[in-house]
Amino acid sequence: MASDIFKNIIEQKIDVFASSFGEGATNILKKDDRLIHTLEYGMYKERCARELIEYTTDKSVGIADGFLISTNNNVSTQCDIIMYKKDTLPIIDNGITNFFPVEIVKGIGEVKSTLNITQFKEALLKIAKNKRMFLDRKGNLKTKDIITKEYDEIFSFLICNKLTFDIQTVDFENIYADEPDLRMRHNIILSLQDGFFVYGYDPNDFPPKQKADYVEKRGRLDVGTPIGLPYPHHTALGETYKCIPRFRPVDENDRYKHVKDFLIFLRRLTISQKEHEIDILQYITDNFTNLLEK
Repeated sequence: MASDIFKNIIEQKIDVFASSFGEGATNILKKDDRLIHTLEYGMYKERCARELIEYTTDKSVGIADGFLISTNNNVSTQCDIIMYKKDTLPIIDNGITNFFPVEIVKGIGEVKSTLNITQFKEALLKIAKNKRMFLDRKGNLKTKDIITKEYDEIFSFLICNKLTFDIQTVDFENIYADEPDLRMRHNIILSLQDGFFVYGYDPNDFPPKQKADYVEKRGRLDVGTPIGLPYPHHTALGETYKCIPRFRPVDENDRYKHVKDFLIFLRRLTISQKEHEIDILQYITDNFTNLLEK
């Protein structure tokens, strides 16, 4: 049975987070009915989002904003939220912004207000481009018992206040037409006014090896409703299964259920994502072996 005390505390935190998108927050930064400090307003929303996520995230995971960097000399665009393994290596801070070696990054997120379909697509493609940075990781996995390939990817999410279109009619094939790699797609989406977007899977549609493995482990195959999964694909046994988009609208009987679902799945992503080793010398020189020999 869930704890009423914890649920009440979480809902208070969600109240604060939701209010960052409301009239009260914008009125502080308005003059003559115009928002005069858009940057500060955006930073305020991002800070509130980070504080909410922090409340259900292990203390070993840091949450900040900044840029991803790699030993290939690549750098991402600015990320509103970066979740990283903070006891692996301190973030690199030049006094103005933060830079995170891609090996220690667990997930990235963007925080927006109201989005039309064009802005929605732009936000998702920005996330996809930054997510691609995980391909630059040089450090080996700290554990070899990785079950599925998606556990070895940076996860990504989008948070917004409202969508001006029906997300259930969105053609994600069209949105990601220029990014065909399933691994780069978002993991979860939260719209405060609309609901929660995740994925699902139906074992009946699994590729042959995955289907046989599922039956062997569970003894049956029949599943009614697709089971929730915060990944755009399921890759195992040399086969890739494309997961089914699922949208959970706001529950009229529980106004914050979709936010709590988002936090639950985000925690699941954080726990499942595998860690990589990192050698900071690879960020300092192209050939640190020769350097040490000298």
